[in-house]
Amino acid sequence: MEEMPQAYLDAFEVNQSLGVRYIWIDALCIIQDDRYDWQVESAKMCDIYRDAYCTIAASAAQSNSQGCFMEKHELSLPTDCCPLVAEENGYRSVIVLLPPRPSWKNQILSSPLNSRAWVLQERLLSPRILHFAKDAIFWECSELKSSQFEPNGIPDVELLADPVSYTYALRNLTAAESARSAWLQLVQHYTKLGITKVEDRLPALSGLAKMIQAKTEDTYVAGLWKSSLVEGLTWALSGKDFKSEELHNKRPYTAPSWSWASTDRSLGFLTETDGNKPIGSAKSAADWDWRFDVEILNVSIQLAGPDPTGQVLGGSITLSGHIHILPVVTTRSLPVGSTDQIDPGNLERSLQPGVEAQGSANFIHLDYPKDPSIVSFPALRLCHRSPNDKAQTCLLVLEATGKAPDQYKRIGRAVLYGLAPVTELDKRIIELV
Repeated sequence: MEEMPQAYLDAFEVNQSLGVRYIWIDALCIIQDDRYDWQVESAKMCDIYRDAYCTIAASAAQSNSQGCFMEKHELSLPTDCCPLVAEENGYRSVIVLLPPRPSWKNQILSSPLNSRAWVLQERLLSPRILHFAKDAIFWECSELKSSQFEPNGIPDVELLADPVSYTYALRNLTAAESARSAWLQLVQHYTKLGITKVEDRLPALSGLAKMIQAKTEDTYVAGLWKSSLVEGLTWALSGKDFKSEELHNKRPYTAPSWSWASTDRSLGFLTETDGNKPIGSAKSAADWDWRFDVEILNVSIQLAGPDPTGQVLGGSITLSGHIHILPVVTTRSLPVGSTDQIDPGNLERSLQPGVEAQGSANFIHLDYPKDPSIVSFPALRLCHRSPNDKAQTCLLVLEATGKAPDQYKRIGRAVLYGLAPVTELDKRIIELV
């Protein structure tokens, strides 16, 4: 016992205080160096956290050596405080300044624990959580968020900054459409969180995926849902930071190129980031809806283990759609092996001059750097809309694999405005891998 990390010892103490006989700690209950045992047990995360009496969260700890009980600061009101008195129109007001109380945002949302990707599903699946934060103990369940300083509940205005708010907790969703939208929002937040092993990109959400699946009876395909697969293909990276192993194909395989799980970076989905009608627009809401232009013919996923929502070894989508050739401006000609490819500016390419909209040229955004001498890219038209009398078109930027006819992988996304300078080819059936 003495050799155990402090976090485990503190959890034993809390568990005993709650009068609970059993405790589950993943590092103790899963054989860490046994890949098969890890695949089997990690697939049970949904049941483990959902059926737990209470989850103990060492929210302030940087590692398991720190434990739950951090040194607390004195937050009592000074005895020699000076009230502020104000009089106006015969009314007298007295204001007493109190020391700041530990807030949900600073103590929970910004805590070391909640910066970890695995913790997102653990938090959403748990019926009750005791957060041992830096300066206070917080309580969280589907009906109440409170602290030792605000036992009757934390004000709603303080909870608005919580991207994982229980206002749309997955356990309360009934409509399949709402569940899918909530899933995309959660994925957007999830991709901002840190994860040690990129291979865990899908397993760390498998419990939430099972909950969604139980409510919608939908088919899960490498981080997306079959019934809304085209919508799920519209993701784009939020930043230009990337790792050199992505450029040199040294990154471990985690998902097909068309899945958001194929990258380590934060991202957003088109229908979530650019889907609403602006206030004051003369166009109807329907004009702001994206209309999808592809037909999904077949989806195939090769699983890595027994968990249908866990790791995958491969996957493909067969679909019918229009292919375009996007000509890009090339300002330099460099060999493929040139280190200049690592320039983040290489991730954004301007289309050939000819048509501009709203004072901005059309650009394509690559998922990772490509040879700067490339003069054009094939692209699949995903969806379009015409909210301002100028068509907006979303396309997936592609690269032929060379392994089979009409087989491509995704390498980027483009949203074009106006009559984009592209050449449209015939409608074709292609395979995305």
